[in-house]
Amino acid sequence: MKALVMNRAKYTLSILFFLSFCFSSCDNPESQSSEVKKPVSVAEKHEKPAASSDYVKRLFNSYGNKLNCIVSQYLIEVRRSGKLEKDTAEKYELDIIHANCLCYEEGCMNAKKLEILFDSIPDKNQDIFQNLKRRQGQLAQKVDSENFIIHLDSLSTTAHQILTNKRYYSTEWGQRLSILRNSTISEFNALRVLSSEESVKQDIDNSPDPDFMNNWLSWFVVGLIALILIALVYLFSQIRGQKKLITDISNRLNSKSKDLNSISLQVEGLSTSIRQNNRSTEPEKASHRIRSQQPSEPQTYTLHEINAKLEPQRLIDLKEWSNLFTNLHRKNKLYYLVKDEIDKLKMNYDLDKIRKEDFDQKLDAYLVTLQEKLRQSDKELIMDTYYSPPPSPEGYFPDEKKKPELDPNKHTYRIDVNSQTPTEATFLFLTQEESAVSSALTNYAYELEPVCEIEGGHLEGKHIVQDKNQPGRLKLEGGKWMVTEKLRIRIE
Repeated sequence: MKALVMNRAKYTLSILFFLSFCFSSCDNPESQSSEVKKPVSVAEKHEKPAASSDYVKRLFNSYGNKLNCIVSQYLIEVRRSGKLEKDTAEKYELDIIHANCLCYEEGCMNAKKLEILFDSIPDKNQDIFQNLKRRQGQLAQKVDSENFIIHLDSLSTTAHQILTNKRYYSTEWGQRLSILRNSTISEFNALRVLSSEESVKQDIDNSPDPDFMNNWLSWFVVGLIALILIALVYLFSQIRGQKKLITDISNRLNSKSKDLNSISLQVEGLSTSIRQNNRSTEPEKASHRIRSQQPSEPQTYTLHEINAKLEPQRLIDLKEWSNLFTNLHRKNKLYYLVKDEIDKLKMNYDLDKIRKEDFDQKLDAYLVTLQEKLRQSDKELIMDTYYSPPPSPEGYFPDEKKKPELDPNKHTYRIDVNSQTPTEATFLFLTQEESAVSSALTNYAYELEPVCEIEGGHLEGKHIVQDKNQPGRLKLEGGKWMVTEKLRIRIE
């Protein structure tokens, strides 16, 4: 508001300064008589002074921007009266746009910032602003001091049509358009007065009418008084209108801020009721989804797909459990624990009758529970590792021959004893030791067959392959580690 008052005051003072300059220049008749009088044609005498083309275009664009602000405020009012009761965020955004448009009308914002503001208006109103801005750009290229009022009225008509096409149009918006038009025309006329200084002076010097020379002071005083009165009335009306708008905006913002708490409570209540409604209607929605799906689309996994998804080693690799549970993996317990839990899952549910979506959700939840069980087992499992020479022909490992340190020239098997159950252990062949592999392939009847199950009975090859997740199992009886489950190997 202070900026608006200062701008209007500067404008009034500039008019007074110009008029005082004219008075001082015309008050000296001797200087006027000494100048050479130039002949003036009738056409030049009655020709209207031309204002600066750049200033005319700037004045026209300023009028177009203010017109856009009024249309923006009107559309915001329309949208407020429409379907915005639940969109608090958009209402707040529109209030900001409304306040910024008023700020531009008061002179507190430049045109560049206003363009950025218009770009942020919701897409629902962008087409209206693009049409109005396009019309403004077309007319701005053609506008000059001669056709300024014609193009101004054309742009005003376009804005008026936008307002009257809406259902919430009232005479208040038409009055605002009229006030803006009249004020712009007043500024344009003042510009023409300022630019006509030299032409008016030339008309006075070359005028053959002595009566006008004698009565010019009275006409000057009357014109000065009229201009001052017009400026004061316009300034008073603008101040009064802007005060009313600012008061209205502040009241609305206060009321909106008071409503935020109640709106948040209502939203919370609605969300609670929606959740309860969803719980109550979930069986019905599930049955409806089943009926609405196409018959050609499979609803459940096949047994082959289920077995592939529940393959223990696939789950271990997928979840990276080998890195998470190193004790279980090192002691070859991880695979069997996962396999046992998956078998329990298959026994407890008819997996081939469960919908795909439900199957995936149930499997994810079960894997979370299984991972927690594995973590607990991994903490409890502490294995003691020993190394043993080849077994006896009867198929056992003497307990006194196992050693905690590896001797590559003597040892061919690794035995892992569970500290929780010291009479049970697992064993694997030392496939990484070349001397052990070479000796076993030469004497497989003594070193392999008593404790290993050779796949396919194939005995020719250079390498021994075994599954570390499926070690052989031992039980301590009378100082002998008896084989309860042979180690499965393959010779390649």
